[in-house]
Amino acid sequence: MKFRLACQLVWRRYRWPGLFSITALLALPTLALTGLTAPGPAIVAASDDGSQRSQAHYLAFRALLIPRSELEARQNAVIDLALQHGLKPGRIEFGVERDDAGGFERATLALPLRGDYVDLQKFLGAALFAEPALGVAELVLQRDVTARGVDARLRLVFLLQATENGRP
Repeated sequence: MKFRLACQLVWRRYRWPGLFSITALLALPTLALTGLTAPGPAIVAASDDGSQRSQAHYLAFRALLIPRSELEARQNAVIDLALQHGLKPGRIEFGVERDDAGGFERATLALPLRGDYVDLQKFLGAALFAEPALGVAELVLQRDVTARGVDARLRLVFLLQATENGRP
């Protein structure tokens, strides 16, 4: 029997289920040969246990932490940077909280700002570049329709070296 005649008979008797069965039977060897199986787990060399990399990351983080004695100067530098970019600060609030699990402290600087959006972007870029231990914890923007600028509520976080019993 010719192949074409066999296909026509299968089509007339079984329609779509027959067509799918034949397609699956023809495709099965192709899939087996190409190796479409899930890759096995990656093999890690015995000498690379990850603890050395973890230790290096930990030491790099600890090197970023700033001493408590430098906190005030660095906060003032960030505020001065905002003024240099033409932003007008509102009532500034300071705070410090200890992270016992991590062995460091977080000093927060709540800084409401008013000014142009582009100036705010430039200020944030310059501040984050100048202070590696600085992070943005909160940023809320609202358009100021009267001054054609933005009102921003910004909460910055400085990472500090831990102190013992509140003393540096």
